[in-house]
Amino acid sequence: SLLSNGCKIEGTVINSLLSPGVRVEAGAVVRDSVIMNDTIIRAGALVDRCILDKDIEIGPGAQVGVGSDNTPNQLEPSNLNTGITIVGKRACIPAGAVIGRNCRIDPNTTGADYERLEVPSGGSVTQRQ
Repeated sequence: SLLSNGCKIEGTVINSLLSPGVRVEAGAVVRDSVIMNDTIIRAGALVDRCILDKDIEIGPGAQVGVGSDNTPNQLEPSNLNTGITIVGKRACIPAGAVIGRNCRIDPNTTGADYERLEVPSGGSVTQRQ
């Protein structure tokens, strides 16, 4: 892993790149991921094979990029088909959410934008109007 200055790691980070200001709380696991500035991974969360933009909060116990299903993303099948989940800047993943592989979580989404706390592989979360 490569950790930038200012990271606060209380959990586990494996084979990942973390930008300045990233916090990984106790019991959280980050694996095979790229995490941008000032993102917080709350206690007990799991982030696997993800690219997280800046200022994101992954809620306690949330799982992002999990499962063995490699269904391409419904909105961008030619770009999101290798198992990597992407999360846009300032998004908030609710506590206990389970998000599969090849998912796209749009910028500025909050818990109110989720129909259910489970987003299957290939799914997306967009802002509700």
